[in-house]
Amino acid sequence: MGDTAISSDLAEQLQGNLLAFLHTGAGDPLPERDVRAAMLIRANSHLRGASGVRWELIERSVVLLRAGVTPVVPDLGSIGASGDLVPLAAIARAVIGSERQKVVTNGRTVTAREALSALGLPPLRLQAKEGLALVNGTAVSTARATLCVLDAIDYVDVVMAFHGLAVHALGASNEPYATFTHEHKPHAGQVRIAERMRKLTNGAGVFGPQLAERLASGKLGQDRYALRCIPQYLGPVADCLDRVRDQLEVEMNSTTDNPLVDPVEGRFFHGGTSSRNTSRPPWTRCGPISRSPASTSTCKWPRSWPPSTQAGFHRRSSGTRR
Repeated sequence: MGDTAISSDLAEQLQGNLLAFLHTGAGDPLPERDVRAAMLIRANSHLRGASGVRWELIERSVVLLRAGVTPVVPDLGSIGASGDLVPLAAIARAVIGSERQKVVTNGRTVTAREALSALGLPPLRLQAKEGLALVNGTAVSTARATLCVLDAIDYVDVVMAFHGLAVHALGASNEPYATFTHEHKPHAGQVRIAERMRKLTNGAGVFGPQLAERLASGKLGQDRYALRCIPQYLGPVADCLDRVRDQLEVEMNSTTDNPLVDPVEGRFFHGGTSSRNTSRPPWTRCGPISRSPASTSTCKWPRSWPPSTQAGFHRRSSGTRR
C-alpha cells in the first residue's frame, strides 16, 4: 500500500477499513483510568490543529469523558513508540459509535452504538485522514507512564513519611538533614528531600545530642545509614522522576500522529512524530532530555513535589484505582 494512490471516493472507506484491520487487541481490559487518561491526552494532541480532524471528533471524545463512557481496551497489542495503533483504534471505534466496540457506562458493558444513542448522539463516519489521525500516536503509552509516575511520587511521599516516623520513634537525630550539609552537595532532589525531612522530624531532638553526649550514654556516634542518608538515597529518585515528568509533559502536549497537516500552507509533512527514539522508554531511564515549548493548550503536572503537607501524604480523590 505504500506506493498505492487511493482515490478520493474511497477515502472514507479506507478509514473504516483501518479501524477494522486494527481490531486485534488481546488480553485483559486496561484499567478505566488509563483509558480515560489516554482519551484526554489524544484530544489535547488533536487540539493543536496539525492532525487534520474535524472539531466534532475532538468534542465527541470530551462528551464521552464527561458522561463516564469508557471504551473497553485490551492491554495487549500496542507497539509503543511506533504507535499505540491497536488500543487507540478501540478508542476511535467508541468515539464514532461502532457496533463492534464495547464500552463501560454506569457499571454496565454495552456497545458504543448503544452508549451514544443513550446520549442522543448519532454514529460518525470518518473522513479522509481522520482514522489515521485517531490511531497513529502515543497517547496510551503516555497515559500509562504518566499514571505510573504519579503513583511513584505518591510512594516516595509515603516512604518519607515512614522515615519521619522512624526518626521520632527511634529517638534518632535530625542533624543529617541540616541545611548546611546539603548546601555543600546541592543536587536538587537531595536538597528538596532534606528540606522535607527537616519538616517531618521537627522536634526530634532539635539536631539531637552532641557526639560526646551520645557516646557517653552508650549510643552510636552516628545513626544508621538507613536514617541519616535518606536525602542521598531518595534525592536521585526525586531527580529521576522530575526528568521523566518533564519529558512526559512534552509528549502529552505534542502532536504525535503522521503525517501532519499545515493548514496555513496547505501542506502535508510526513515524518515519524509517533516515535521517540530512545534506547529505553522515558519512564525507565534518567538520562538527559531536551526541552521544547508546549502549545498554548497544555496538560500540566503538580509542581509542589514533594508536597508540603505536614503529614507527608498526597490526598487522592475518591475512587482512584491503584
